[in-house]
Amino acid sequence: SGDVHCCGIARFRTRNNIPSPIHDSKLIYQIISSAIVNRPPPNFVIRAAHLFSTKWYPITNTEEEIINFFDQAPEYGVKLFFRKLLPNRDWCYFEQCESMDRTPTDSITQDNFLDKNFGPL
Repeated sequence: SGDVHCCGIARFRTRNNIPSPIHDSKLIYQIISSAIVNRPPPNFVIRAAHLFSTKWYPITNTEEEIINFFDQAPEYGVKLFFRKLLPNRDWCYFEQCESMDRTPTDSITQDNFLDKNFGPL
């Protein structure tokens, strides 16, 4: 938990997406958050980060990439052009769930957001 000024989501998986996500022993998602200075980085820094390759191969037969995750700016709901990193000053909190109820109860599950971004569960 804490102060976040730039965030994103990265994914490790078997190269070429084989096997399917449910059977991929290398599949792991990583929450990226950074509070380097007391405000979000300038837009040109975010643009530069998006222009460089966001996929690399750190281990044999494994790829890591920063994935397109953010569709809208949280403050105004404006559609984002750069969708991998979000430069915002905010606060975040994560908590481990004891169990997961897969019943669609909100817009994230109703529009297949999880399947589109993380593969079938």
